[in-house]
Amino acid sequence: VSYGTQFCDITWGAGGSTADLTQDIAIRMKEEVGVETMMHLTCTNMLPEKVTTALDKCKEKGIDNILALRGDPPKGQEKWEA
Repeated sequence: VSYGTQFCDITWGAGGSTADLTQDIAIRMKEEVGVETMMHLTCTNMLPEKVTTALDKCKEKGIDNILALRGDPPKGQEKWEA
């Protein structure tokens, strides 16, 4: 079914809870559906290695629109602390 979609925006669960699913959907939208895709990358409670791996996979698959977010404070915290 064609709806003329030209753009897709895909969210990323806090702490990477839906990271693999998010990347899979972003890649499929770009490769199979053929629409421009923007993937959110929420970095709260993410190990630096996981962020690097996610960015490397995006680069490999041609996902170059990424919205990197700090996200909400970790569960149980009302404010951010450095």
